[in-house]
Amino acid sequence: FDLPAGEYIVSAMPPAAGDLALLQQPLSVAPDRVEVTSALRLALRPELSGWVLSPDASPVAGAEVTAIFTGKGSYPTTSPLPERSFITTTDGDGAYDLRLDPGQYRIIVDPPVVSGLPRHIEHYVFVTSSEQRTLWLDKPVVVSGTVEAYPPIDAAGQVRPDVIYGAEGEPEVPPAITPTTPLPAADVKVEIYLHDPDADPGETLPPVAEGFTDDSGSYLLILPAAE
Repeated sequence: FDLPAGEYIVSAMPPAAGDLALLQQPLSVAPDRVEVTSALRLALRPELSGWVLSPDASPVAGAEVTAIFTGKGSYPTTSPLPERSFITTTDGDGAYDLRLDPGQYRIIVDPPVVSGLPRHIEHYVFVTSSEQRTLWLDKPVVVSGTVEAYPPIDAAGQVRPDVIYGAEGEPEVPPAITPTTPLPAADVKVEIYLHDPDADPGETLPPVAEGFTDDSGSYLLILPAAE
């Protein structure tokens, strides 16, 4: 690199699929230096491991554990980095094991649907060395409802042509359908987000629950009780 004099952070980013960890270290270039040599020594990724447990301390098998690197590495205030994700699934004992780059993460646990347990999210998990972390799922709260629309829409979100056009292709609205009688909207994605007035407005947070409406326009979402 041809650099003017100043203070820098050097980031070495090995392939995400490999075993080597991302490295960040400071670099100083003095005004009177013609050449600066910096040795970048990569190490193995730290290990984040542990168990996913239900509210009654039972292991949760088959839960998907995702660690999202938020772009903040060893020098989070000076060196924004691209986000990348690391995913694994818990075994029969509820155990998980992830190899991660040093830095800040958001941990998301999606238990199997048949478990009836809610998604679990932990923000601002900073990984610097190998550690164990137990991920406790919260008690579930069910939120249900319906989504209605007028005029009715199809699965692609388009207004249904049988409502707009009659048998001869002329625009018409059937007498039974009026603005006061909306119809169920199927295949509409419904998401619920945690409202945090203190959150960074530039940060995109994942929903605490998400799903789609059925043919009757109904949805049922499982939320963590603590949220």
